[in-house]
Amino acid sequence: MPAATVLAVAAIVILPSVGICGGRAFAFALRFPVLFAKNAALPEKRPRETDRVVLPVRRPATAAPEKAKPNPDSLGGMVFDHIGAGARLDSADVRRYARIFYLQDRGDFRAANAEIRRLTDDRIVGNVLYQRYTGHLYHATYDELADWMRRYAGDAGAEKIYDLALKRRPRHAAERLDRPRLGHGLVGYHDYDSGQLAQPYMAEQTSDLQQRRVIHAIDENLSARPTAALRALEKEQGLFGPTEYDALRARVAESYFYNDKTDDAYAAAAASTDRSGAEVPLAAWIAGLSAWKKGKYGIAAHYFSIAAVSPRASAWQVSAAAYWAARSYLRDYHPEKVSFWLQKAAAHPRSFYGIIAVKALGMEQTRFNWVVPELDGGFAAALARLPAGKRALALMDAHQPGLAEQEIRQIDPGRDVKLQKALLAFAHAAGEPDFEMRLGSGIVDSRRRLYDAALYPDAPWPPEGGYKIDKALVFAFIRQESKFNPAAANKSSGARGLMQLLPSTALHMARQLGIRIGRGELEDPAVNIRLGQAYLRRLLHEEAVRGSLLKLCVAYNAGPGKLARWEKTVDYQDDPLLFIESIPVAETRLFVERVMTNYWIYRLKYHQNTDSLEKIASGEWPVYAATDARPDGRFAVR
Repeated sequence: MPAATVLAVAAIVILPSVGICGGRAFAFALRFPVLFAKNAALPEKRPRETDRVVLPVRRPATAAPEKAKPNPDSLGGMVFDHIGAGARLDSADVRRYARIFYLQDRGDFRAANAEIRRLTDDRIVGNVLYQRYTGHLYHATYDELADWMRRYAGDAGAEKIYDLALKRRPRHAAERLDRPRLGHGLVGYHDYDSGQLAQPYMAEQTSDLQQRRVIHAIDENLSARPTAALRALEKEQGLFGPTEYDALRARVAESYFYNDKTDDAYAAAAASTDRSGAEVPLAAWIAGLSAWKKGKYGIAAHYFSIAAVSPRASAWQVSAAAYWAARSYLRDYHPEKVSFWLQKAAAHPRSFYGIIAVKALGMEQTRFNWVVPELDGGFAAALARLPAGKRALALMDAHQPGLAEQEIRQIDPGRDVKLQKALLAFAHAAGEPDFEMRLGSGIVDSRRRLYDAALYPDAPWPPEGGYKIDKALVFAFIRQESKFNPAAANKSSGARGLMQLLPSTALHMARQLGIRIGRGELEDPAVNIRLGQAYLRRLLHEEAVRGSLLKLCVAYNAGPGKLARWEKTVDYQDDPLLFIESIPVAETRLFVERVMTNYWIYRLKYHQNTDSLEKIASGEWPVYAATDARPDGRFAVR
């Protein structure tokens, strides 16, 4: 076996510790065998004076020797050749930086320092030292941190270095460090899943202490004792204006509805709507749902139509109310009114009810824009004109997409359309779907269309063994759970990673798969997806789910136990949409609708059938039917 291949195989074991896994590790080692020619030993003690680096004086990148040629295998080699040698790293520095980052991850700082002194382009030395100083293997001194701030205060990570320096600043230090002022670029998110945002009613005057006490009393009783909440409100009715009072009463009506007290819910909601009309869309919505449950479809249509035209409702709420108005008119034998309300719902195709309405109308799903800008020479040149952009491009050459993203996030393109698209193209090329999704929420093309390919990105981390569940479904959950952020963590629940798995759930699934997972591995995207899709597969076969997509979403969010309980206690009349709207937990209701919407849009992206969408538009229960085949040709779920 050739030596390079042996080294590459060894890299598969070594490289996961630096964030490079699986096939990427093998390919990386074959391209840069020099990195593995010698084994750098871990230091026996904490870093001492000899581990510190003597920083070279900054030199322009054009100082690179003429004999150094661009590396065609790096990202930059595909797009930067005509920009000039100073816009990117040469092949020698690509190898040096890659080895530097590798050595620092191993804790061999002396060897890393030796490589730093050999660099011909030092534009990302600040990023190198940032990685070192903020890592757990190196204890940076105040002098080192202060020196970093003097040299690299404009680099990404300056705020973290500054905070660390303050913690380690000795009392006798005379110098005061200036707080860095970094740009924060496009931070997102506008919720383009919903379209327009809600504009809630604002009281004419601010609430006083007595009003706040009443609202507090309502809040305390609202969940389990709606009657007590209503009495507290009625007792102090004079404290509130008519619309304020009706908005509070609508919240009580909502509580009645989800406590299965439909008559009380209808009475409170209808009273609020009859006086305040479209100013309180929640009241009209609950009145409509309550009337539907009572079989009064004409009355339900009346209240849903009020909610659907409310200026206080979000696009998500408008599309929901409009779709239910159409359903109600159909049940009330007024088919001539159905199309109008379906079209109103379909005006918001990224919402749950909007995409269902499009299907119900038989319209072509052609509103999505699956094009994403390519990182061509012009876009790369636009980035290279900015210091943060030049560092980002160099970091990509050095195979550090995470650090590159930190630099790119500093850039605020303002109204520079070319720079906006350059940032989006960079995020897509870098394989950073969370950043791509964020940028996609604020950038449009020349026709004012959103880049749906960015809003619904692919996960570039295939799990070991491939996908056993359709990618469209896996990505639908990832998009809702973490917005493709591998480091996402829920402090209250302990859920972690792309699919927000609880450690106990992950451990159980790992045992079923016969694998071991270590501490922190839930933040490894490929591992998280592997365990997450195994959990989805198990839930699909649960007795309470039985392949139902809607119930799968409920079980994933709230647990199979709650799903089984709600199936027994909730009066949903075997209506899939009423089932969703009767779930007593708002988070779970929204979760189901968001994941299902994501799922259908991903299937449209992959040119797959949307039979489940057609079923729900017809009032039937959508079930999971696998489309993606496993490598051996068998379908994922039978």
